[in-house]
Amino acid sequence: MTKKGKIILGVLAAVLVLAAAGLIIFHVLTNPRVEAKPVLHAAQSTAVQAGDEPRYIAHRGFSAVAPENSIPALVEAGKAGFWGVEFDLQRTKDGVWVLSHDANIKRMTDGYGNIHRMTYAQLQEYSYDNGANYANYPGLKIATFAQALEECQRYEMTPCVEIKKENGLNGLEEIVATLREKGVAETCVILSFSYEQLERIRSLAPEIHLWYLSDEASPEAIDRCKAISAGLDFKLSDSYNTDDRLKALQESRLEAGVWTINTIQAHDKAYQWGIRYITTDTITPA
Repeated sequence: MTKKGKIILGVLAAVLVLAAAGLIIFHVLTNPRVEAKPVLHAAQSTAVQAGDEPRYIAHRGFSAVAPENSIPALVEAGKAGFWGVEFDLQRTKDGVWVLSHDANIKRMTDGYGNIHRMTYAQLQEYSYDNGANYANYPGLKIATFAQALEECQRYEMTPCVEIKKENGLNGLEEIVATLREKGVAETCVILSFSYEQLERIRSLAPEIHLWYLSDEASPEAIDRCKAISAGLDFKLSDSYNTDDRLKALQESRLEAGVWTINTIQAHDKAYQWGIRYITTDTITPA
């Protein structure tokens, strides 16, 4: 081989090494490890008054101790005594609603692919390889909506069902039908950042309790909630949620919840503003 050829091969090899390193770095950055978190207890609060306790909602299941949106996370929430359990829904290519925050399975499993372009059978080829204590659950699969509701019923928890907005309006009738079939349509809560999804659910099922998700407790969000008889679930830590906005929300008398509350300080702030629905990764009921 000529000297020139050796140089070209060396350059190509270097490029390939750099490309591989770049892919590894990209994977790490876009698929962060999700670790277990220290658990707090509502009894640590000095703000809560006896007889006026908040209702605690486990965020993506009890995701501090088990992989998010998994059956073990729901089971752990039930064992811990949560009033409700929040989980996220995505719809597969063949119309099966499953639990996942992300549309792509790459962050939480050993697979790769967009749920909306995969069948349920294809999803079952992959297992969780991320999340709190995931190694305790070898072969753990993505769960279905129906399976999640069964765990809610087993532990008498309120299903707080977030329909991810990227699903659009497709298949909402299926969600309503499943809730009715399981006998929880009147006791569940459906949440979404998509106002259009909530409007559609309201037209399909007047009996279902709705919460509009919004970063901000803005006047516009409050008006939207009133228009469809929904509660407001918002991000307490958003810088736009000033004391004036929290006061206006309190005066509106809307049912209000906050997310994601993982410190006793934030818990007590929410409580002192009259908010009684607290979504948390880490705080267990007293």
